[in-house]
Amino acid sequence: MKKYLLLAALAACPLLATAQSVFSLSESGGGFYVAPGLYTANAQDQYAKLALATVGGNDAADNARAAVAYPMPSNSMLGAAIGGFGCRSGILFGGELNVYYGAPKSSSLTDQTLATGAAERNFTLKTSALAADFQAQVGVVAFRAAGLVVAPMVGIGYGGSGLFLSDSRANRQYPAYVGTGNQENKFVYNNGLVFDIGLGADYYLGGNKEAAKGFRVGLKVGYRMQSAGTWNATGGGIAARDILNAPIAAPATQGSQGMYLKLVLGVGRVGKGK
Repeated sequence: MKKYLLLAALAACPLLATAQSVFSLSESGGGFYVAPGLYTANAQDQYAKLALATVGGNDAADNARAAVAYPMPSNSMLGAAIGGFGCRSGILFGGELNVYYGAPKSSSLTDQTLATGAAERNFTLKTSALAADFQAQVGVVAFRAAGLVVAPMVGIGYGGSGLFLSDSRANRQYPAYVGTGNQENKFVYNNGLVFDIGLGADYYLGGNKEAAKGFRVGLKVGYRMQSAGTWNATGGGIAARDILNAPIAAPATQGSQGMYLKLVLGVGRVGKGK
């Protein structure tokens, strides 16, 4: 065991020897990047708040359908971000646009009011989770060793999240169908302030003692939270005889929140001088 610890310490010596800054105020630079990633959100909590698991129809024909409910969405979402940053006196500042998408969950159902063999007797309902935001971000260069840069970041911005409810039947697809019942294609969403805290570690392939520069590859892990707002829907608000059973009280709000992991790819420079 001691031998392995000694080898690890020896391997770290070159990196430590080239360390140029720890919370230094002399770093400057800038760059831009793209960042695909994974987001573990709370789409199932939003689904529960909307009571989509138990909702039926609002008229006799709708109520005759068996188990007409949108399926529970996945909490796992794919994300994509694009952003840019500047650095002055060791302080990082920039902006970032994020989009998140959850793969649809589907359920195959049968319309019991239609005769066997009817064109739309068998149909599919799908539920997808979506979220997006734009943030202003600020952070600090906590550590730089040649091409390696480690930086905590915080962000504040505005965004939205919700569920896309899809029905395969042509006569139920929004905007052609805007009547009663819950079987229409709609995006149900709410929006509010977004808060983000994360830690990134990036390696610049052109790094040296003076600066980390050139092509950048790294990882960022963090937590994103969107404050809850009033539910809305394409084609109108969440009102009686709309998405949910009538009459109803306004459903409890629920913003999107969860952990994320991003792969950061870009170009830039962080170091001493201009």
